[in-house]
Amino acid sequence: MNHNSTFTQRASTVDVADEKFQEYVKVSDKISLCVRYGFDHRNSDIPINIWMSIPLHLRLSPDFFIISDNNPYFVEVKGCTDVLRLKTDDIKMYKRWDSNTFIDIPLYFYVYSVKYNKEVVISFSRLLFLIHLLGCKKDIYEDNGKEYYKMQFGELLHEQRKREKNSN
Repeated sequence: MNHNSTFTQRASTVDVADEKFQEYVKVSDKISLCVRYGFDHRNSDIPINIWMSIPLHLRLSPDFFIISDNNPYFVEVKGCTDVLRLKTDDIKMYKRWDSNTFIDIPLYFYVYSVKYNKEVVISFSRLLFLIHLLGCKKDIYEDNGKEYYKMQFGELLHEQRKREKNSN
């Protein structure tokens, strides 16, 4: 499945990124608590007409709440092949989750690429910075007309390696 598949097609498959995140949590020696937090419409019995009536800030709640090194974090899990796509409308809501609008807990992204078979963990603020620094292009989903940013997963890997190198 990819971004050209319909939601129904995507929802009928296994969420590889979600599974990889849960594996990541199990082997982490830093994460002491991980609970599913937000709605998971893929595994929900909520009909689409009712789903769309749920306020956007609730529908776009982060996927997980974790405690890592005794600090709380929200985590949004995203999967991709080689390009991460982030809807501009979703970014506006993620800003609210990350900016103390709701609660003072940082938002992180766990991004898993099936092509690279790798993950990147990055703060939302750093992800936004990279989108602008790299001049990520915008495109529009054909099925719903929603605008999104396209970021090469390789750029995220490069950023993560650079941070790891600087922390050693």
